[in-house]
Amino acid sequence: MIQGKYLTGNDNLAELYRLREAVFQKEFGFPAELERDGYDKLAIHAIAYDEGRPAATGRILYDGEIYRISRVAVKAEFRGKGYGEFVVRMLINKALMSGTREIYVSTLTGGKRMFERIGFQVCGQEYENGGLLYLPMWLPAERLQKCCGCESGESH
Repeated sequence: MIQGKYLTGNDNLAELYRLREAVFQKEFGFPAELERDGYDKLAIHAIAYDEGRPAATGRILYDGEIYRISRVAVKAEFRGKGYGEFVVRMLINKALMSGTREIYVSTLTGGKRMFERIGFQVCGQEYENGGLLYLPMWLPAERLQKCCGCESGESH
């Protein structure tokens, strides 16, 4: 059974750091010195569990003007099973409850389809960071798909 939990920068973030390390550093080779960028204390984090095992995580930051989702990581064994989308929707929910009208994300190019299913659209050119290719995407609130896999945007 999938379960989710929110954390803030004041909580113990060791579990999500281990998950991000396994995905970003060990699997994708992202440099350790770039992975912990100092924004974790300012972010709201979401973590998804499968039968108590950490499966996916992500964070959302507000800079006073826009909300930005980042550090979405899904362990390889849980990819394609909805855990990444679950975490992203948790983060979107936090932003929408605050009244935002748009959310941004920079995703690894391989994550583009998941974000498109949710309603994000490409809003810039691909760029490189730490040896990985990212794609900037944007979600206006009116494009938000209300349920997983729903093409019409209707709630079910």
